[in-house]
Amino acid sequence: MNFFFILFVVLPILSFIGVFLLTDSLVYGIIALLVIDGIFTILFVKKQKRTGG
Repeated sequence: MNFFFILFVVLPILSFIGVFLLTDSLVYGIIALLVIDGIFTILFVKKQKRTGG
């Protein structure tokens, strides 16, 4: 399993849990989840284009 893929799965979940526990707001947790997931998606696409596959 690719280390980058593990970060792609684990980090958004941890950010969701962390923000949800800190703010007690499900909306902020979901926003954090989407933002982190979007960042990692962009980085993953750039990495795939750079390596050519």
